[in-house]
Amino acid sequence: MTYSSITLTLSSLALIAGMATVQAQNLEPISIHSLANPEAAAQDRTEPSKLLNRTYQMSVVALGAATAADMASSLKFTADGQHEANGLLANSSGGYGSKGALIEAGFVGGSLLLQHFLIKGHPGLRLPFTISNFVISGFQAWNVHHNVSY
Repeated sequence: MTYSSITLTLSSLALIAGMATVQAQNLEPISIHSLANPEAAAQDRTEPSKLLNRTYQMSVVALGAATAADMASSLKFTADGQHEANGLLANSSGGYGSKGALIEAGFVGGSLLLQHFLIKGHPGLRLPFTISNFVISGFQAWNVHHNVSY
């Protein structure tokens, strides 16, 4: 199993776990406040909290930083004469270069742009995306460790 397939599998599991958490949050007990004013109670549940917004923003920063560190360590790894393990990111000589950096940056940037528009329409997706961003950041940090330890 390659690093990218492991990352994709674990980020998918994190996304599913986050979506299950969102569904569990919708199973709140009925309170007197929600019976007296159901519109306000529904609005309170759909608006994300400031803490969740801040945590999502931190996950985006972590993902960007981990991607930049992974790109830098992959360039160092290639400069040391090693070959890129991911064939999609490898250039014609087997190393990591501008092609790999553009593909990696485009993938992460595109996924963050997609997240932005999905969260705008469905605020409940903020938690699953936060979890998956942190999971992917962790795997990229592990890749950095792997690249610099050779």
